[in-house]
Amino acid sequence: MQEDIKMKTWKYLLWIAGLLTSVHATAQSNNEVSIYAGGGVSTLLYSSSALQSSYEPGGHIGIGYTFFFTTEWGIGTGAELTLLNAGASFPLLSDAYNANDGSDPFIFHYTVYDYSEKIQMYSANIPLMIYYRSPVNPSMTFYAGLGGKVSIPLQNTVTATMPKATTAGYYSAYHVDLHMPAFRGFGTFENLTLDGAPTFKMYYIASAETGLKWRISSNWSIYTGLYVDYGLTSIVDGEQDKPFIPYNETAWNVNPVSYHHSALVSSYARNTPMVDKFISDNFETETEITIGNQQPLAGNVTTLAAGLKIKVIFGQSGEKKHCLPCLRYELDQRGTKKK
Repeated sequence: MQEDIKMKTWKYLLWIAGLLTSVHATAQSNNEVSIYAGGGVSTLLYSSSALQSSYEPGGHIGIGYTFFFTTEWGIGTGAELTLLNAGASFPLLSDAYNANDGSDPFIFHYTVYDYSEKIQMYSANIPLMIYYRSPVNPSMTFYAGLGGKVSIPLQNTVTATMPKATTAGYYSAYHVDLHMPAFRGFGTFENLTLDGAPTFKMYYIASAETGLKWRISSNWSIYTGLYVDYGLTSIVDGEQDKPFIPYNETAWNVNPVSYHHSALVSSYARNTPMVDKFISDNFETETEITIGNQQPLAGNVTTLAAGLKIKVIFGQSGEKKHCLPCLRYELDQRGTKKK
């Protein structure tokens, strides 16, 4: 399914490129064809306070077409290829849940220290924007756009580091908390890493940009400005119900990294009691350990990108002949020359 979406996306991009080339060849005064690039910061936003975002560099390149139906207003579309680099981290995470080692039930609990992961995502964007322009003088025009984009992920990777993790199992039937052996998944583990390819789904973006268009000649201009792309829907595909460090009684090895999931697709039990504290308090008293309900570690995951944008515009787009500020500017210039 994902491969079909990618193939259709690339076909759409090629179709758009051919269409824009054809439009440019026959461009009228109300058409603008452009190529552009933008860059700045990109990140993922999490609705859960358990994760912290880190801002990383990202950007996009694209081709666009804008049709101006009045001298001030136009509608534009095109195709973009975007790169988002983002990070997620937390200094400390403790969790506990019911498990079974194949013969006895127990409470598996763990603590993770200074975890961080980096996410890289390539996507294809299809924008639909409303543009407004207002000439300032014959060579400069104020330019602004507002609209939305559909984003289709093409390739995603995640790399993670976990400097330290401790795991243990509390067996209430025997009043014992096992912190070893390692081959059962209990112990202290250090310098763990993860490389994976999470699956993200199509999502929607609200987009805005503003800046100035500089007329270079009668046929082309350069636009410089700022842009913001804010994700409206979550990118995570599927349920976020996997324990961050799951227990598997048949496949544990010395290093549990094989069973460490990305924080984007994991769950944890908020307000889980500290199992170690209960065990050290009293071994003789029967006390029920209440485990909190599992919930997504990241919550809703949306995107945010912002930065500088440069656009090369082909086509006259006809704003000069209707430019009252331009006429005033020219009259002022003539008056200055006569003096």
